[in-house]
Amino acid sequence: MHPKESGDPLNVAIDTCAVDAISATPGAEDTLYEAVVAGRLRLFFTHVQLRELSNITDPEIRLQRLLTLVRLGTYELAAVAVLTEDGTGCILGHTKLGDPEVYESMVENATTEKHVSDGIIAATAGAGDRLLLTAELKRLRNRGSAAGLTVVSVAELLHRLT
Repeated sequence: MHPKESGDPLNVAIDTCAVDAISATPGAEDTLYEAVVAGRLRLFFTHVQLRELSNITDPEIRLQRLLTLVRLGTYELAAVAVLTEDGTGCILGHTKLGDPEVYESMVENATTEKHVSDGIIAATAGAGDRLLLTAELKRLRNRGSAAGLTVVSVAELLHRLT
């Protein structure tokens, strides 16, 4: 269902690399911000994005990316809790309960911390409309689809909103 037709906002979890893509796409940040303000879009973020963006070494780029995240996340800053049966996937949060099956699917063969971060972000998508916004389509589309998510680029999300 198209969010403009239903009146319900489109709930999308954003991967950290998508913040770079938003910044690099002319007009994207303003278009997404307008959709957030109009109630047509909610972008979900977690502590993962804040941590990863804070690690950018160039202070100007770091500040710009964090400001983009804060601007687009003003209306929905989600902290995710992922509870798995064995307790290994427990991330404490306050506003959303992520989908543990999505998390487990994403980290099933995890070999790096990045895979765990992907799992947390994916579980956040599972708590929304199962949409994951990323610039790393090649890396995440197959894994996200296997976890029941629709993985979209910035261009694809902008198209859905117009």
